[in-house]
Amino acid sequence: SRIKIIIARLKRVNKSRSELEATLIQLRTTLVQLQFDLADAKVKDFSAIAKTKRDIARILTFLRNTA
Repeated sequence: SRIKIIIARLKRVNKSRSELEATLIQLRTTLVQLQFDLADAKVKDFSAIAKTKRDIARILTFLRNTA
């Protein structure tokens, strides 16, 4: 299933839980900055917002399934 694929990809990265949580905080900060930049019309790559959201969702899925 799709969740198993996500978990397998993140396991290959070999990051500890604390490293993933730190990455999650960084991605959330990036997302907020992208949203502010979008409001100010500074964003050139609109797909960066969607990619960041997907990365956040992947990490959250992994953390929930490996608890």
